Amino acid sequence: PEQREEFLVEIEKKGFIENYPVEMKKKDGTPVIISASSHYYYDNSHTILGVEGILRDITSEKEAESALRDSLAEKEVLLKEIHHRVKNNLQIVSGLMYLQSKIAKDPQTKDILSACRNRIISMALLHENLFQVSNFSSVSMSPYINNLVTYLADSYDTAKYLAFGVDIPGDISLDIDTGIAIGMIVTELATNSIKYAFPPGEAGTLEVALHPSGEGMLLCVRDNGKGLPKGYDLTSSPGL
Repeated sequence: PEQREEFLVEIEKKGFIENYPVEMKKKDGTPVIISASSHYYYDNSHTILGVEGILRDITSEKEAESALRDSLAEKEVLLKEIHHRVKNNLQIVSGLMYLQSKIAKDPQTKDILSACRNRIISMALLHENLFQVSNFSSVSMSPYINNLVTYLADSYDTAKYLAFGVDIPGDISLDIDTGIAIGMIVTELATNSIKYAFPPGEAGTLEVALHPSGEGMLLCVRDNGKGLPKGYDLTSSPGL
C-alpha cells in the first residue's frame, strides 16, 4: 500500500511501466520482491479503458545480487588490507635500511643503501596509491609519479636548486606490474639526474612526462643539467 501512490504516479506519466520493483507478502507473510510491468489503455478522451500487467517474482535474483555485492565489498576490504600491509612491510624494510645507513662508515655503502631504500619506497608509494582508491586493478600514474618525485626531492634535499615538473594526464592508469616498472625507471633516472647532472650550487629543472604514443606509452625523464661526459658509452656503463 505504501508504494501504491508512487506506482500510480509513475505509470500515469508515461502510460506504462516496466520492471518496477515492488515489495509484497505472500499469504503466509513471507516477503517477496516483485518486478511489475504494466500498460494502460485509453480511449480518445484519455479515459482508462483497461490495464494489463505482469508481476514476476525476482526475490531469488535480488538475494543473489545482494550476496554478490556483499562478497565484492568483502573482497575490496581484503584487497585494501593486503595493499596496506604490503606498504607497511616495505616501509619497515626501508626504515631498517635508513638506520643501517646511519651507522655505516663507508660512503659507498651509504650510497648503495640509500639507492636501495629509494627503490623500495617507489613500490611502497604504489601500494599506498592502491590502498586509497577503490580500483585495485590499475594505478593512476599522475598522483603516483607526483608522490614519487616529491619523495625523491625531499630525500636528496633538492628544494633550493632543483625544480621538478610532472606532465602526466590524469586519465592514464596502468596495471600494477607496468606501474611498478615505470616507478623503478623514474626512480633510477631521476636519482641519476639529482646526483650527477648539476654541479654544486647550479640550479636546474627535472621533468617527467608520460603520454600515449601509438599503441603504447612514451615515458620521458629529462633534465637541463650538464649532460653525459664526452665519449661516454652508455652500453658499457656498469650502473643500472
